[in-house]
Amino acid sequence: MKYFFLLALLLTVQAYSQLPQFKHSMIHSECKGEIPAKLKNGVLANVSIDLAKDKSDWYLNKDFYLQTQYYLNSLLKSGKVIFGDKMNDYVNQVAKDVLIKSGNDSIINKIEIFILKSNKVNAVAMQDGSIFITVGLLAQIENEAQLAFTLAHEISHVILKHNLESYNEVKQEVKNYKQSSENVNDVIERLSDYSKQKELEADSLGYTIFSKAGYDSDEAIKMLYVLLYSHLPFDELPFSSTFFNKENYTLPSDYLSLETMGEISNNIDIDDTYSTHPNIQNRIEGMEKLEENPSGITQYSGDSLFTYINTKARFENQYLNLISKNFFRVVYESYLLKLQYPNNTYLDACIAKGLYGLSKFKTYPEIATNSSWENEIEGNTESIKNMYNKMSQEELATLAIKAIYALKDPNLNSYLYDLVSDMVETMEFDYTDFIVKDKPKSEKTILKEKKENESFLE
Repeated sequence: MKYFFLLALLLTVQAYSQLPQFKHSMIHSECKGEIPAKLKNGVLANVSIDLAKDKSDWYLNKDFYLQTQYYLNSLLKSGKVIFGDKMNDYVNQVAKDVLIKSGNDSIINKIEIFILKSNKVNAVAMQDGSIFITVGLLAQIENEAQLAFTLAHEISHVILKHNLESYNEVKQEVKNYKQSSENVNDVIERLSDYSKQKELEADSLGYTIFSKAGYDSDEAIKMLYVLLYSHLPFDELPFSSTFFNKENYTLPSDYLSLETMGEISNNIDIDDTYSTHPNIQNRIEGMEKLEENPSGITQYSGDSLFTYINTKARFENQYLNLISKNFFRVVYESYLLKLQYPNNTYLDACIAKGLYGLSKFKTYPEIATNSSWENEIEGNTESIKNMYNKMSQEELATLAIKAIYALKDPNLNSYLYDLVSDMVETMEFDYTDFIVKDKPKSEKTILKEKKENESFLE
């Protein structure tokens, strides 16, 4: 298999035409339609269903199902799960297509997929057939085939009953540890080996299901690279040094410069001794041994539907970045989206709120230390960090105030008052420090002043 696509993944913009739905605004996804039975049922009702499917002794697996259904119930009712939305419908349809086209249609009724409102690039499968795909993952993937492999991998975990096996393995290992003088690291390593083996098994079976469904086998490998670089934004482009410049306001040209970009980490062959997942290199090598299908396709649903879902996820992700305090990412990714949608006011609001967050970080460094944002800044996002480092508290607060004020949104007045309060009370800022450039006079004003002067001279 060839991996020339890796360079393209990091350096190119995904080519897609502007979607009318996102030209000026964006409507957040929300749950619609009939509430799924899993949400309406209580924990014990779902446990009874699980045990009926398992057809095993009640006493053997009851604790496993009680615990997993308790956590599943908490997640489903957390407000972080989307059902009935176009994103959810699309992902469920892709899963259905994968199973039908691979000859596994008997499994369709055992699988139910939900969208999880998280900016992390992840997918999780539960033993009862519930699968969660994050908004972050939908924002990063490049085509339907990559999603199809992810779904096939998670479905494989369900088919192989990996969750139940892992639970029983942990129970047995804990029991053995208590009865021996074994080193705890040996137990952790052994449990990690069990988990890594299950991931490789899910890769193998998932790859087979995915390939039988007619997808291009190269896309499975590409999906692993998407995971490898999931800490980066969905594209890598230079941030314009003049983006924030407006009439009567100009940033020094070096504030957003990126003279040297740090090395981008990938951890492709990181030591996975105590990890639950094998490193990406081992996963790639495992799949390279399997039969290839390079003549397969990348989608069944067509470009327009995937592009809509992918773009919607990228817009949704900016809100998720905001609430997770990943303000550098918000400003940079909203900028990337504005290259496609320059008149979108939702993106303007995201950038303004991102600048507000950065201003608060700058003014109160103690709140920034409680965030993981700094470890996630690589690539061209570093230009926003450079600006943050070079700007004073007053400069950053002024930029944030300017961005928020330009939106003319009364709902954002509290942000303005808060920033002004910071400047006056915390920074002891004097408004006379502002340097305001004179506006160029219009021809009408010049003629009026000329007449007034002539009249005065008479």
